[in-house]
Amino acid sequence: MGFSSIISSFIDEIKQYRPHKDIEDIRNELKGVFEDLNVPEEGSKRAMETIEVFRKYPETLTAQHLIDENDVMAECPAIISRHNYSPALFILDGVFYSPD
Repeated sequence: MGFSSIISSFIDEIKQYRPHKDIEDIRNELKGVFEDLNVPEEGSKRAMETIEVFRKYPETLTAQHLIDENDVMAECPAIISRHNYSPALFILDGVFYSPD
């Protein structure tokens, strides 16, 4: 459970803080940080494995017709506009959003 929760948190943070960044750019950036900090390859191996999991993650979601919470936030405005839906109040994850 430990490594899977780390992967989950990593994917969540990348999607939140680097939403439009290419996975290869993220990999290179992370590798550069490890090199700058002189982290041995043994120490950075798990992070690089996580990058590979993240690379496959969107394909897996698409193949299963799934969407995660970060993608929902990105997709909602287009879906709402496409269906001409105008809610008075939008509640997401317990937070209330008013269109005003």
